[in-house]
Amino acid sequence: MSGDTVNLTAYRGQVVLVNFWGTWCEPCKRELPALQAANERYGDKGLTIIGVNLTDDEQSQGVSEDGIRTFAEQYNLTYPIALDRDGSVTDAFRVFPLPTSFFIDAQGQIRYVHVGELTLDDVAARFTELQREGLARSAP
Repeated sequence: MSGDTVNLTAYRGQVVLVNFWGTWCEPCKRELPALQAANERYGDKGLTIIGVNLTDDEQSQGVSEDGIRTFAEQYNLTYPIALDRDGSVTDAFRVFPLPTSFFIDAQGQIRYVHVGELTLDDVAARFTELQREGLARSAP
C-alpha cells in the first residue's frame, strides 16, 4: 500500500508468510490479529509477513484502495500489504478460497500452503520449523 513493488527475492534468507485476504472475508478478519501478533513476536527473528489484498475483487464490490487502507489501519496492521490490483498474483498462486497462506522457506521455496484461518500457534509452529531447517542447512 506504500506504492512500492513487492519482490519475494528480496526476502531470501528469511521465512516469509504470504497471506491472501479480502475485507469481506470473515475468516480473514478473524486471523488478522494473530498475523499482527506473529509479526510483532517474530518479525525481528527472521519472519516476514506480507499480506496480499485481492484488490480487483474489492473494487468490484465497491471498496476503494482508501477503504482497504482504512480497514488495515483499524486492525493496526504493521506488516506490508500488497495490492493485487489486476488479480495476477492471486492467479499465479492459484488462490481459492480465502484466506490462503503460503509459508516460504529461506531458500525461496513454498513449503506449506494453509487454506483457512491461521492462529498464532499455526504461524509459530511453521516459522519455528522452517527457521530450524534453515539454520541446519547453513551450519558447517
